[in-house]
Amino acid sequence: MTLTWEKEIVAVASYLLRSEDDQVRGAVRLLKERAKSGAKNKRKGVLYEANRLRERYNIEEELLPLTHPEEASAAQHKNLLKELDKAQKESLVKRLVKKVYNGPYARETRKVGVDKKATYCWLREGKLKPQTESVVAAAQDGVTPTKGRKARFTIGPADPLCRLCHSHTETIGHLLSKCPVYEHREYTTRHDSVLYLLVRAVAEKLNIKIPQSVRKPGGGVRSGVIREKGVTLLIDLTLPTDRQTENRRPDLVVRLGKEKRVIVFEIAVTWDPSVEEREREKRAKYSDLAADLAHQWQGYRITVVPVVVGDLGVIRNLRRYMKQAKILDTKEIAKFAAEAQREVLCWNVKLIKRTLVVPE
Repeated sequence: MTLTWEKEIVAVASYLLRSEDDQVRGAVRLLKERAKSGAKNKRKGVLYEANRLRERYNIEEELLPLTHPEEASAAQHKNLLKELDKAQKESLVKRLVKKVYNGPYARETRKVGVDKKATYCWLREGKLKPQTESVVAAAQDGVTPTKGRKARFTIGPADPLCRLCHSHTETIGHLLSKCPVYEHREYTTRHDSVLYLLVRAVAEKLNIKIPQSVRKPGGGVRSGVIREKGVTLLIDLTLPTDRQTENRRPDLVVRLGKEKRVIVFEIAVTWDPSVEEREREKRAKYSDLAADLAHQWQGYRITVVPVVVGDLGVIRNLRRYMKQAKILDTKEIAKFAAEAQREVLCWNVKLIKRTLVVPE
């Protein structure tokens, strides 16, 4: 959200500088004289304030030509407002990043490698209800009323332990990814819901029908095999290999017989600060399996694709890794990323609401 009053001041100053009316030019000369006096004159004028804002946001002097107002143009006025809008947003984000308790999410989204277009898709497309968006925004700002937050800002003794497991500090990250009470059902169902979206996207691209038996009634997808048109989809199955490899059960394996390719997909929904770490972990986890499959299926090229979505919507290299699979095109990848992010955010809002109604 930009500061409208600052934009109005700069817009008025720019309009005065590019005016061709003699009376306005006379007023500009008067305002410039007052601007020169600076702090000595209490009535500093709109040009002085506009110049102060220009210096504050490091905007080029050519866009607000106080020294040569006759050179001002409509194009400069348009570019000036555009540059001011960008500078205001950058200034507000920098202030947010410096905050100790409210800035972790902002710092994470500004790291190198974060896919900002995909990360902020939930805001741009507006497919979430306003009530859901408010819960997500509160969690991102770190103001969700968890017991850990209350204990941090409460004077005197307070119990910060999770109201569900009573063994860890109750934070938003703990509730969404690490609470053992939610581990075996809620987190698994959320993971399976994203897996179903991936299976559906791949099946639609390859013109394969998904049997009704694969879809779980409560959400997600069951383990199974789909074979059709020279394509095999192995969903959440342990793969037989020559060696006893430790990790042999990826979420989805797509075997393309005609193209001699195998794509191994592994999904993770994790706490946002560890998205990059989980991507590296997932690729390394199935490196041995990829080597075994390459030895077992001679002539096939094996690709491991980590599909990692942050609990609060951060997406890093998802679209880049999906392009390496060479199954979905750019639009289909963007659609899947948006659907997966929306599914994760909706599930997490349900978990937050469900947890907060439990007595402390």
